[in-house]
Amino acid sequence: MIPAIVQSAKVALIIMILFILFIGWIWFGTGYKMMDNELKIYCGPFRHTISLQDIKEIKKTRSPLSSPACSLDRMEIKFGKSKRVMISPADKENFVKMLIRKSPHIHLDEDLRKV
Repeated sequence: MIPAIVQSAKVALIIMILFILFIGWIWFGTGYKMMDNELKIYCGPFRHTISLQDIKEIKKTRSPLSSPACSLDRMEIKFGKSKRVMISPADKENFVKMLIRKSPHIHLDEDLRKV
């Protein structure tokens, strides 16, 4: 940003500021909300809803692949025929307990059963 400010490159400065705001929106706008029969995932401008009945399995992962998770301490949710999403709720223990309470058919891997 400093070269853009020094050289009065307004277009470059505006693009950089917009990029920083977008990354901030993704970082601070990432969250998960469990409803009666669905899980809502928010990640900045991106939204995804998963029916709790469609969730087949949850396992721990540290995969660095892109996902709506702000940490590498993640859980991978398998749902539908072959879909997956990784999330990183702050309180994993209560998240898993609530999810299993609402949908007891979900399979948990060994690490999550200990939680």
